[in-house]
Amino acid sequence: MAKNHYVSQFIIKRFAPSVSTFDMQTNQIIEHRQAAKIFFDRDIYENDIEEKMAHDLEQPVASLLDKKIINCDVIRLTRKELNLLKKFLLLDSVRTYTPEHFQQAISNFHNNTQRYLMLAQLDMLGEKAKMLPVTKTLELSPYDLHMRAMKLYLECETVEEIVEHPLATQELYCWAEVVNGAYVSFWDSHDKHEFILSSSGMLSEYEPSHHVFE
Repeated sequence: MAKNHYVSQFIIKRFAPSVSTFDMQTNQIIEHRQAAKIFFDRDIYENDIEEKMAHDLEQPVASLLDKKIINCDVIRLTRKELNLLKKFLLLDSVRTYTPEHFQQAISNFHNNTQRYLMLAQLDMLGEKAKMLPVTKTLELSPYDLHMRAMKLYLECETVEEIVEHPLATQELYCWAEVVNGAYVSFWDSHDKHEFILSSSGMLSEYEPSHHVFE
C-alpha cells in the first residue's frame, strides 16, 4: 500500500525539525513528530498523480522556497515562479480534502460558481466556462471527482488551459480562478514564537476571495 502525504513533507520539514500535532477530533496533542509520520494516509492518490506531483510540482516549489523565499529579506518572483506557487496552492486546496469532503465542497461551491460566471459574462474565458459541464451532471463518485480535479490542475499551467481541458467543469474552473486571481502573502514570525501549520488547504479568519462572488 502506497503512503501518500496530503500535506507535503517538504513544507513540514522546512517548518520545523519536528512538530507537535493537535487532533481536533480526539482533542489529543502529540509532541515531537517527524514529517514522514504525520499528515498521510494509504492509497489516497493514483500512482501517476503522486509521481507527477512530486517531480513536476513539489521539487521545483521546494527549490523556489529555499532560493527565493525562506530567509530572504526581499522576495522577488518572476511571473512564472508566482504561477508555479499558485499551482501548488491550488493543488493543496484539493489534496487536503478527503474525496467525500471535496465532493461536498464542490456541491456547496455551485451557487458561487453561477454568480461568478454571471459576473464574468463579458469575459472570453467566462463565456467558455459557461459551456463546460456542471459537475453534478457527470455523476462522478467522490474518488473519481477528487482524482479528476487533481489531474486537471496538475496538467494545466494556466486557467486558459484549464477552461480548454476535457476534464474541466464549471465548478473546477471557477475553483481555480479563486486561487489564480488571489494575492499571495508571505508571513514570518520571530524564532522563538510558535506558528500554526494547518492540515487543511486554507486557514484564515476571512478569505478575501469572497469578494469575487460578492
